[in-house]
Amino acid sequence: MKGHSDEVNVGGGDVYDTKVEWFGSIRASAGYAFGSTLVYGTGGLAIGGVENRYLDGPADSYSEKNTKIGWTIGAGLEQAITDHWSANAEYRYVDLRDQTINYAPNSSTTFDNTFSTVRIGMNYKF
Repeated sequence: MKGHSDEVNVGGGDVYDTKVEWFGSIRASAGYAFGSTLVYGTGGLAIGGVENRYLDGPADSYSEKNTKIGWTIGAGLEQAITDHWSANAEYRYVDLRDQTINYAPNSSTTFDNTFSTVRIGMNYKF
């Protein structure tokens, strides 16, 4: 996943880039079944490889690349189609914590490393 923003200044522009190279989570889920439909909530620990980069005009580049630990929360729906097949959809909000890059005395840029995911899928039960 990538994020990008430009800021236009007199004499040049600043560029802000964020890249989440990978992420995963350890979560707990709890829900309630209504017949063949399951509605659930989920939440837990999130971890990801994040690179934040700040380009201060055409010549200066500052970046930080870290493994970030944060949290995730979401909700989902799973619908049984047959005895063996089900379909699901899930939304999750992920917060991998802010990253501040200090690039000069008393000057810094803070990146908001949050994002949302939507997943859909099919499941087969043996």
